Amino acid sequence: MQYIYGSFIDGWYNLRFFLNSYFQDSEKRLRQISNSIYILNHLINDELEVDQKMEKLKTLFESTIWFSYRTKIPQLQYSTLTSDTGWGCMLRVGQMALCQQIKYFYNLNTQQELTELIQQFADNDEEELSQFMNRNDGDLTIQYKSPFSIQKIVVQTKQELQKLPGEWYKPNDILFVLKYLFRYSKYQKNLRIHINHENAFILSDIISLMFNTNGGDEEWLKEQIQKGQNQSHQFGVSIFILTRIGLETCNPEYLKVLNEIMTYPQFQGILGGFPNKALYILGRVGDYYIYLDPHYVQYAQTYQEMENDKQSYACQNIQLIDRTQLDPSMAISFCVKNALDLLDLWRRLKQSKSENGESFFIALTETHTFYQLAQSYYYGSDEDEIVTILN
Repeated sequence: MQYIYGSFIDGWYNLRFFLNSYFQDSEKRLRQISNSIYILNHLINDELEVDQKMEKLKTLFESTIWFSYRTKIPQLQYSTLTSDTGWGCMLRVGQMALCQQIKYFYNLNTQQELTELIQQFADNDEEELSQFMNRNDGDLTIQYKSPFSIQKIVVQTKQELQKLPGEWYKPNDILFVLKYLFRYSKYQKNLRIHINHENAFILSDIISLMFNTNGGDEEWLKEQIQKGQNQSHQFGVSIFILTRIGLETCNPEYLKVLNEIMTYPQFQGILGGFPNKALYILGRVGDYYIYLDPHYVQYAQTYQEMENDKQSYACQNIQLIDRTQLDPSMAISFCVKNALDLLDLWRRLKQSKSENGESFFIALTETHTFYQLAQSYYYGSDEDEIVTILN
C-alpha cells in the first residue's frame, strides 16, 4: 500500500511539473520580452536575434546541473522513507547551489569532470554510509566519493539539528550541513565556504578564509594585490548571504537592488522560490526570474550508474517566476576566485550601497568591530531595520 501511495504521489508531482511547464509556456514569453538576460555570471545581450538569445539561454540553462526529487533510495536512517518527494526540495536546491559553485570555481567542463562532480551527490551510497557513521570526526584526511549524498545529509542533519527525514529544510539548515560535509570532498582543497546568517557581508570574514589569516580590511586587501601576492596561496570562497527582503512579499525597492546584484560576475544563484516551495534561481529577464525546479521525481542512482546517465541531471524545461510571486526569504550566493575578484565584488557592493541608500538591504562592513557597533546602536534605537543604521 505504501508503495502504491508513493507511486501515486510521485506521478502527481511529475504531472504537475509538466502541466506547469505547458501552461507557463516560458519560451513563448521569453521570445516576447525585449530585455537582456542575466543568468549566473553570463549576459545574453538583447541586441542578438531572438533565436540566438534563446539558443544561448538553453545552452546555459541545460548545462547547469539539476538535482530533483529521487525515489527508490535505500531506506533513509531514522525513518522508513525511501524518497524525498514532498519534503526534500530545499535539500535539492542546496545541492544545486553547491554543485554550481564547485563547477564554476574549478571551471569543470569536460564530460569526465562533470560526471565526477555529479557523483559527489549520488543518492544511493550504501557502500560508504556505514563508514561515514563510524568515522573519526577529527580525521581531516578522510574523503568520500559521495560526500553530499542524501543519506549523509540526513545523518548529519539529525546529529546536528535534530531534524528527521520528512521534515522540511530551511536554507540555513541545508547550507550548514553541506558546509560540514564539504570537508570530506576532494573539492575542498582550494575552495572554502562562508555563510552569513545575519544578512551581512563582512569583508574581514572573507579575507580570513581566502588568506587563512586573522582578517583584514579593504586597504589590507589592496596591499596584498599590489604586492603580487601569489594566487596559489589564496583560497577561493563560496559565499552565502541569508536575507529577507520583505515581510509577506518582496519590497519593490529591495528587488531593484537584488536585480542589480544578479548582474555581478561573481553571482552564483539564489536559494529561494515561492512560499513553501524551494527553487534554485539562476537569473532574471525583465520582471521574471529564471529557475531550476527540483519538484520532479526520478529514480535514485548508485555511484556507478551515474557514469552512464547524465540526462537526468540536465533540465530542459526553462521556467519563470514573476517577481510578485517571489518569497522574500532567500540565500544569495557569490563565488570569488581570488583577491582581485573579492575586491571587485566589494567595490560593486559599496557602489550599490552608495547609489541605493536605505534600499540596499545587505549590511556591508569591513570588520566585525564596526558591525558590532552598528548592531549595538540598532538594538538600542527605534530604527526598524539594521540596513538604515549601516548606511
